[in-house]
Amino acid sequence: MADTTTMIMPYAEKDPTAFCSYEDFQLGVETITNFCLLRAESVRGQLDGTIPSTIAAQAEDKSCFVDASSVWLPDMGEIADLKD
Repeated sequence: MADTTTMIMPYAEKDPTAFCSYEDFQLGVETITNFCLLRAESVRGQLDGTIPSTIAAQAEDKSCFVDASSVWLPDMGEIADLKD
């Protein structure tokens, strides 16, 4: 992801038609990177058995979930309805 960000960054910074600010772009990159890393940690735990992998088992034992409370999903950005 860092390679892609490095490749896109100069264009995002200079785009006069951008739908968000460069700072919002950077925040979005940081947020989605953190989200993906936390999700990967959760999946790894489910695969190695340290985190329950079914809804029923997760409802019984919530003690070992990955804490993703630091991720504010709106920081990943949104695209407005382009029909208007």
